[in-house]
Amino acid sequence: DGEDGWDEEEEGEQEEQEEEEDAKEHIASLAERLMPRRKGMEGLDFQAREAIERMALDKLLQKDGGKGLAAAAQEAADRVREKQEEAAAPAVHPGPRDPSLPTHASVALAEAQAILAMLGRTEEEQRVLDGERAVAVKSAIMHAWDGYKQWAWGMDELAPVSKGGLKWFGLGLTLVDSLDLLWLIDEKDEFQGARDWVATELNVDQDVHVNVFETTIRVMGGLLSAYHYSHDEIFLTKAQALGDNLRSAMISPSGVPWSDAILATKQAFAPQSAPESSISEATSIQLEFKYLAHASNDESLYRLAEHSMRAVDAARAELPTEGHKQALLPMFINAETGRFNQAATITLGARGDSYYEYLLKQWLLTGKREEFYKQRYLEAVEGIKAELFRHSEPEGKAFIAELGRGVNFTPKMDHLVCYLPGSLALGVYHGLDPEGTLGHMEMARELMVTCFEFYNQTITGLSPEIAFFRVDASNSAEPPLPGASDLYVKPRDAHNILRPETVERLFYLYRVTGERVYQEWAWQIFVAFEKHAKIETGGYS
Repeated sequence: DGEDGWDEEEEGEQEEQEEEEDAKEHIASLAERLMPRRKGMEGLDFQAREAIERMALDKLLQKDGGKGLAAAAQEAADRVREKQEEAAAPAVHPGPRDPSLPTHASVALAEAQAILAMLGRTEEEQRVLDGERAVAVKSAIMHAWDGYKQWAWGMDELAPVSKGGLKWFGLGLTLVDSLDLLWLIDEKDEFQGARDWVATELNVDQDVHVNVFETTIRVMGGLLSAYHYSHDEIFLTKAQALGDNLRSAMISPSGVPWSDAILATKQAFAPQSAPESSISEATSIQLEFKYLAHASNDESLYRLAEHSMRAVDAARAELPTEGHKQALLPMFINAETGRFNQAATITLGARGDSYYEYLLKQWLLTGKREEFYKQRYLEAVEGIKAELFRHSEPEGKAFIAELGRGVNFTPKMDHLVCYLPGSLALGVYHGLDPEGTLGHMEMARELMVTCFEFYNQTITGLSPEIAFFRVDASNSAEPPLPGASDLYVKPRDAHNILRPETVERLFYLYRVTGERVYQEWAWQIFVAFEKHAKIETGGYS
């Protein structure tokens, strides 16, 4: 009887394998039918392309829930079309605000400082309050970590609402990215448990298609941060193996990094559906690779990372722009040809942000010895001030605009851009613009107020993903209601995905200036997340 049962089990497994192979062939044929759709997705990043393809594939398969997925795919397509329309809009480039007029930031900061003064906390009262808040923040961190441990251990992401784990690359992204945080909050037992998973379970040689940028900043960055604090060699060993599998990304015909790679084969490439790298993908891997070169004493790795940055700079030199605008880069570059897509948007938001952020950090990483990065950073800030830094009307809210197709002024600002005030303050802290003649700190303060307003003026106290600003109410497509803010949100952008930029940069401003108003604003945002995003069974959504 036992033998017959075993035969039946074997037969069942064989049938399952055959069904799986048939399904793979079916999906492969459907994937071919997706090719015409991919042309319109060339301007999207790795995650967006993957999400849209998944949704379109599910629609083709006509599975349960297909209608909902099709609607989501249509919404994604609508967003692409909306971005294309914004990029093609007629150029209306307002000049700087009249300096005799007060800005929103000057008024808001004065009011906030006055409110703090009225509270009249003593030093001891403030010290006790700071301690209580620190306990609350650590509790929130552990709530998120405990949810990940319970429902998604070893997976890339926690899905807190459905209480499960999500696979992106199969590299334990959340776990690896949390190592340094666990160390900093002195949760050494939790750190050790995560360390053991890295030692025994993290496989950086698996046959998986990864985005080089995402893998570098999350996995390599997480491993190197953990090594920096703990000096545990297992983290460096894993980082070295990962770096070896990804280094081919910087070996392209032009020197500009490829966007994608297969870990097992150590092959980097540009996907057929997106032949161009975003400028963030091309210029946000050098920081980790340079630190890996330092930790590994591998000068060749440093030279490779540096060569890739110089390749991007060579492409910049070929742009037909002049003056301040030459420091602002289109958001897409081709690794094969080494040329920018001159019709692409110039943005400090998604797909453009970390180029500007990492110029400063690469200068700092090597002890301020590389003047090239200092110079490029200062040029970039001047370009931003001249072309993108503007004020709304009539309130005078500071914002960073985009240039659609490289020329068309769009008063649109991603939440992602809220890294900029912190970068400006960090530069000032390290001796750039010490006298304030270049206006770096003034710009940092003004933008920080606007980033806080992303949260402060919503009902929930949570930020939208994107906001727009009125620069000429008389010509606005959406005329303001009486008393309405110059900052407004379109329905498709009225969602929050727990981005950290504003709170992190409030920390920078507080540390650089010592002004408690930034601490109070950060606490207000934290309370809103606790109220609206916390999932009782673990995690935030």
